[in-house]
Amino acid sequence: PLEGIRSLTKDKGIYMIVDGAQTPGHIALDLSGMGVDFYSTPGHKWMLGPEGTGALFIRRDHIEMINPSYVGHSAVNTEKKPLEFELSGMNKFKVSTTSAALAAGYGAAIGFINDAGPTESEARNIALSSYLKAKLLERGGYDVLSPLEGPGLCGLTSFRSESATSQEIVDRLWEDHRIVARSVGGVDCVRISSDFYNTEEELDQLMEALSAIVA
Repeated sequence: PLEGIRSLTKDKGIYMIVDGAQTPGHIALDLSGMGVDFYSTPGHKWMLGPEGTGALFIRRDHIEMINPSYVGHSAVNTEKKPLEFELSGMNKFKVSTTSAALAAGYGAAIGFINDAGPTESEARNIALSSYLKAKLLERGGYDVLSPLEGPGLCGLTSFRSESATSQEIVDRLWEDHRIVARSVGGVDCVRISSDFYNTEEELDQLMEALSAIVA
């Protein structure tokens, strides 16, 4: 609940830095409306871009106070003598040569998500996850950890089985059915990521695979 957290901190001089690893491409974002100071995002998760890409949002009035770890030529105003650092813009964070291929891939991913529609994608992600949770509860023998309603709904579905460990299930899903899932340590649960391009038929296949594994 970022807006609620921000309401507790904004008048106390506390900066809000958000790790948005699971959000862009998954849940529609309004960073200005949230009032966060900084928001970091990877490009390879729900954004579907290449690894090694990502973005950092900095509120405009904070840009000047953030110093880059390394300074490249983009941070220098070459028109002034002697040379001066340009501290008020984002160019100061550009350092040397970067990968044109990665940048192109990330740009294509952003275009793909925007064409699909962030709001529509979020609704589809939630609908698929809700479909899967209903199937798990209907089948029985599973402890569904993800919320069934409310603001915590998203495209991630986490559950446990009474008949097998999460790692056993994840290994068998891949080895026997070529279905990718993740075992989350600590809580010993299986996590399924259903994105807007997935189908109900694929989730039905997942359920059949789970039945074969825990039988």
